[in-house]
Amino acid sequence: MEFSNRIAFWLEKNLHRPFDLALVGLRLHHFRMKTFRLCILIGAIALFQSATARADEASHRKAAESLLGLMGMENLISQSVDQMLAIQVQQNPALAPYQAQMKAFLGKYMSWPA
Repeated sequence: MEFSNRIAFWLEKNLHRPFDLALVGLRLHHFRMKTFRLCILIGAIALFQSATARADEASHRKAAESLLGLMGMENLISQSVDQMLAIQVQQNPALAPYQAQMKAFLGKYMSWPA
């Protein structure tokens, strides 16, 4: 049985008075209003949550930078780049003459200040 046929069957079976149809319409209207109000409430909460998140972003950034500093990430990144370059030259000895240029490039784009 198709969905619209099921609705028509239910209406014929359950609606005995003319104002019953009006009550169904009224219930549907209240359901739509409740749904609309719920959507507005969720939207407002999302808006205020994002504003709160932006306010804490500066303190989170500062804490993350502090953690990275304590971990010695500047030295770790430098060591990793040097190690990667050494492995590249070891795997492809033809790159040896260009090692200085590659180090300058990687230092510019893959270093801590970058």
